[in-house]
Amino acid sequence: MAVAGAKGKQPKLTGWQQVHLVESHTTGEHSIADPAELFSVSRATVHRVLERARPSSDGHS
Repeated sequence: MAVAGAKGKQPKLTGWQQVHLVESHTTGEHSIADPAELFSVSRATVHRVLERARPSSDGHS
C-alpha cells in the first residue's frame, strides 16, 4: 500500500518562480543561464520549465 500523501518529487521552482522565468525569457530580458543562476537550478531545469510553458502543437490539451 502506498504512503498517503506521496506526490513524487518536489519541484525545484515555485509557481511564481516559473512564471517569472517564462516571462523574463519570453521578453528577452534574460538568457537561459541568468534564471538558472538566479534560482540556483541547472540550465536543464530552465529548459524543462520553458518547454512545459510552450503551447502544445500536437493537437492535445
